[in-house]
Amino acid sequence: MKAFIASVVGFAGASMYQSGSEVQAWGSKPAFSQDKFQSYKLIHVEDESHNTKRFRFALASSKTRLKIPVASCITLRYTDAQGREVMRPYTPINLVEDEGHFDLVVKCYPNSKMGSHLFSLKVGDSIDVKGPWHTFDMKPGQYSKIGMIAGGTGLTPMFQIVNNTLHAPNKTKISLLYSNRTEGDILLGKELGALAKEYPGKFVTYHCLTTPPRRWTGYSGHISKAMIQETMPGPDHRGDSCVLVCGPPPFMKSICGEKDYSCSPPKQGPLEGYLKELGYSESGVFKF
Repeated sequence: MKAFIASVVGFAGASMYQSGSEVQAWGSKPAFSQDKFQSYKLIHVEDESHNTKRFRFALASSKTRLKIPVASCITLRYTDAQGREVMRPYTPINLVEDEGHFDLVVKCYPNSKMGSHLFSLKVGDSIDVKGPWHTFDMKPGQYSKIGMIAGGTGLTPMFQIVNNTLHAPNKTKISLLYSNRTEGDILLGKELGALAKEYPGKFVTYHCLTTPPRRWTGYSGHISKAMIQETMPGPDHRGDSCVLVCGPPPFMKSICGEKDYSCSPPKQGPLEGYLKELGYSESGVFKF
């Protein structure tokens, strides 16, 4: 089963969102509306980890294609017991050609209103959705190499890009450095392994655990500059490669610096952390 998640960003000067006409050019009958919220029924739920679930929601019909641009998100909404609207973005990581459904991978953090609400849903319940919002342009084959550094649920926007890029005709090579606390926290592990086997030489995942089990053969501890040098494409000022980063605030601060949240929508902010120290440029790094 494939999945979805959230990102609201711009890359190398790209606009925050594509217009409705640009997004809907993907198909005459879009799966979602940018003008109004529509209700979608939950048809399947399964555990992804001890605190993460996958949710599958039905589209209008079994023949409705998802047809959203790669690297785009949707907005979910519900009304709480006090009558207040709660909204949060999530990014579908299904293949854009999938029909009849969309999937979400959601981790329930403490005090997360939307996460708690989604975890309370039963098959047959519904959620309101609006979108999609295209976050940045990245066409298949645009880069010869893509490096990805993800922490925890920061994997989800990466997986959407990996899944769709590998299934499109191009020669792009992707390397993913993925950090978690324990082996049980790894999300979409089976899917990542299957893609690596299906596309040898084009996709590789390097796992890093801060609390590894015995006989662990991957990286241990927190991601370091040495790990980045060993797994990521080197600094490229010609625009032929890029490095994407997504994770919690402390993770982002150490790897590339946090985004600038002083404005709305937030900007990329200056490049800092390990990637700056290793000589990468702001134009070649994208922060989710």
